[in-house]
Amino acid sequence: MGFLFENLKNITVYFTAVNVILFLIGFARNSKAYQVITIYLFMMSGIGLAMHILKYYFEVKNNLYFFVYFIIIQFVLISVFYYKLLRIQWIKWLSLLVLLLLAYQYASDQSLHLKYNPIGAMVTQGVLIIYCVAYFYKSLSIKLPFRIFTIGLLLYLAAS
Repeated sequence: MGFLFENLKNITVYFTAVNVILFLIGFARNSKAYQVITIYLFMMSGIGLAMHILKYYFEVKNNLYFFVYFIIIQFVLISVFYYKLLRIQWIKWLSLLVLLLLAYQYASDQSLHLKYNPIGAMVTQGVLIIYCVAYFYKSLSIKLPFRIFTIGLLLYLAAS
Protein backbone atom coordinates (compact mmCIF):
# COMPACT_ATOMS: atom_id res chain seq x y z
CA MET A 1 0.00 0.00 0.00
CA GLY A 2 2.89 2.35 0.74
CA PHE A 3 4.25 1.76 -2.75
CA LEU A 4 0.90 2.84 -4.25
CA PHE A 5 0.81 6.08 -2.26
CA GLU A 6 4.42 6.91 -3.10
CA ASN A 7 3.69 6.50 -6.80
CA LEU A 8 0.52 8.61 -6.51
CA LYS A 9 2.54 11.39 -4.86
CA ASN A 10 5.07 11.27 -7.67
CA ILE A 11 2.33 11.35 -10.31
CA THR A 12 0.72 14.44 -8.74
CA VAL A 13 4.04 16.30 -8.79
CA TYR A 14 4.49 15.53 -12.48
CA PHE A 15 0.84 16.26 -13.25
CA THR A 16 1.10 19.76 -11.79
CA ALA A 17 4.15 20.43 -13.98
CA VAL A 18 2.24 19.28 -17.08
CA ASN A 19 -0.72 21.43 -16.01
CA VAL A 20 1.53 24.50 -15.84
CA ILE A 21 2.89 23.77 -19.32
CA LEU A 22 -0.65 23.50 -20.69
CA PHE A 23 -1.60 26.82 -19.13
CA LEU A 24 1.57 28.49 -20.42
CA ILE A 25 0.53 27.67 -23.98
CA GLY A 26 -2.25 30.26 -23.84
CA PHE A 27 -0.53 32.70 -21.49
CA ALA A 28 0.09 35.65 -23.84
CA ARG A 29 -3.23 35.65 -25.65
CA ASN A 30 -5.53 35.40 -22.64
CA SER A 31 -6.83 37.82 -20.01
CA LYS A 32 -4.95 39.16 -17.01
CA ALA A 33 -7.00 36.88 -14.75
CA TYR A 34 -5.88 33.84 -16.78
CA GLN A 35 -2.28 35.01 -16.53
CA VAL A 36 -2.56 35.35 -12.75
CA ILE A 37 -3.95 31.80 -12.48
CA THR A 38 -1.07 30.55 -14.63
CA ILE A 39 1.44 32.26 -12.33
CA TYR A 40 -0.40 30.77 -9.32
CA LEU A 41 -0.18 27.27 -10.81
CA PHE A 42 3.51 27.82 -11.60
CA MET A 43 4.27 28.94 -8.05
CA MET A 44 2.28 26.11 -6.41
CA SER A 45 3.97 23.61 -8.73
CA GLY A 46 7.36 25.06 -7.79
CA ILE A 47 6.62 24.73 -4.08
CA GLY A 48 5.38 21.16 -4.59
CA LEU A 49 8.46 20.27 -6.61
CA ALA A 50 10.77 21.84 -4.01
CA MET A 51 9.10 19.84 -1.24
CA HIS A 52 9.37 16.67 -3.35
CA ILE A 53 13.08 17.25 -4.03
CA LEU A 54 13.85 18.01 -0.39
CA LYS A 55 12.04 14.89 0.78
CA TYR A 56 13.43 12.39 -1.70
CA TYR A 57 16.90 13.71 -2.46
CA PHE A 58 17.89 15.46 0.76
CA GLU A 59 15.71 13.40 3.15
CA VAL A 60 14.26 16.45 4.88
CA LYS A 61 11.38 15.25 7.06
CA ASN A 62 9.77 18.54 8.09
CA ASN A 63 8.58 20.82 5.31
CA LEU A 64 6.29 23.07 7.35
CA TYR A 65 8.47 26.11 6.66
CA PHE A 66 7.05 25.99 3.12
CA PHE A 67 3.57 26.51 4.59
CA VAL A 68 4.28 30.21 5.19
CA TYR A 69 5.13 30.74 1.55
CA PHE A 70 2.30 28.54 0.37
CA ILE A 71 -0.51 30.38 2.16
CA ILE A 72 0.85 33.85 1.40
CA ILE A 73 1.51 33.18 -2.30
CA GLN A 74 -1.84 31.43 -2.65
CA PHE A 75 -3.66 34.27 -0.94
CA VAL A 76 -1.95 37.07 -2.87
CA LEU A 77 -2.30 35.50 -6.31
CA ILE A 78 -5.90 34.38 -5.90
CA SER A 79 -6.82 37.78 -4.44
CA VAL A 80 -5.25 39.47 -7.49
CA PHE A 81 -7.14 37.00 -9.71
CA TYR A 82 -10.52 37.92 -8.22
CA TYR A 83 -9.70 41.62 -8.19
CA LYS A 84 -8.81 41.51 -11.91
CA LEU A 85 -11.86 39.42 -12.68
CA LEU A 86 -14.50 41.21 -10.59
CA ARG A 87 -13.08 44.76 -10.32
CA ILE A 88 -14.42 45.15 -6.77
CA GLN A 89 -12.46 47.65 -4.66
CA TRP A 90 -13.09 46.02 -1.29
CA ILE A 91 -11.13 42.95 -2.45
CA LYS A 92 -7.98 45.08 -2.59
CA TRP A 93 -8.54 46.55 0.89
CA LEU A 94 -9.53 43.26 2.53
CA SER A 95 -6.50 41.56 1.00
CA LEU A 96 -4.21 44.28 2.32
CA LEU A 97 -5.75 43.99 5.79
CA VAL A 98 -5.22 40.21 5.82
CA LEU A 99 -1.61 40.60 4.64
CA LEU A 100 -0.97 43.13 7.41
CA LEU A 101 -2.47 40.69 9.93
CA LEU A 102 -0.20 37.91 8.66
CA ALA A 103 2.85 40.18 8.71
CA TYR A 104 2.12 41.17 12.30
CA GLN A 105 1.52 37.56 13.30
CA TYR A 106 4.76 36.27 11.76
CA ALA A 107 6.79 39.25 13.02
CA SER A 108 5.53 38.91 16.59
CA ASP A 109 5.97 35.12 16.76
CA GLN A 110 9.05 33.97 14.84
CA SER A 111 8.35 30.32 15.72
CA LEU A 112 5.37 30.34 13.33
CA HIS A 113 7.84 29.96 10.46
CA LEU A 114 8.55 26.41 11.56
CA LYS A 115 5.08 25.18 12.52
CA TYR A 116 1.54 25.08 11.23
CA ASN A 117 -0.33 28.37 11.56
CA PRO A 118 -4.02 27.52 11.92
CA ILE A 119 -5.10 31.15 12.32
CA GLY A 120 -3.28 32.24 9.17
CA ALA A 121 -4.72 29.30 7.21
CA MET A 122 -8.24 29.92 8.50
CA VAL A 123 -8.17 33.66 7.78
CA THR A 124 -6.66 33.42 4.29
CA GLN A 125 -8.85 30.52 3.20
CA GLY A 126 -11.94 32.12 4.73
CA VAL A 127 -11.34 35.35 2.83
CA LEU A 128 -10.73 33.43 -0.41
CA ILE A 129 -14.06 31.65 0.14
CA ILE A 130 -15.69 35.10 0.48
CA TYR A 131 -14.16 36.03 -2.89
CA CYS A 132 -15.63 32.86 -4.42
CA VAL A 133 -19.06 33.75 -3.04
CA ALA A 134 -18.70 37.31 -4.40
CA TYR A 135 -17.86 35.79 -7.79
CA PHE A 136 -21.00 33.63 -7.74
CA TYR A 137 -23.12 36.59 -6.62
CA LYS A 138 -21.82 38.76 -9.46
CA SER A 139 -22.23 35.91 -11.95
CA LEU A 140 -25.96 35.96 -11.27
CA SER A 141 -26.22 39.23 -13.18
CA ILE A 142 -23.49 38.80 -15.81
CA LYS A 143 -21.71 35.85 -17.40
CA LEU A 144 -18.21 35.50 -15.99
CA PRO A 145 -15.36 33.22 -17.09
CA PHE A 146 -13.57 30.79 -14.75
CA ARG A 147 -16.74 29.27 -13.27
CA ILE A 148 -15.25 25.76 -13.11
CA PHE A 149 -12.05 27.09 -11.55
CA THR A 150 -14.06 28.93 -8.88
CA ILE A 151 -16.18 25.85 -8.11
CA GLY A 152 -13.02 23.75 -7.75
CA LEU A 153 -11.31 26.40 -5.63
CA LEU A 154 -14.35 26.70 -3.38
CA LEU A 155 -14.48 22.92 -2.85
CA TYR A 156 -10.72 22.79 -2.20
CA LEU A 157 -10.78 25.66 0.29
CA ALA A 158 -13.88 24.40 2.09
CA ALA A 159 -12.43 20.90 2.39
CA SER A 160 -9.06 22.02 3.71
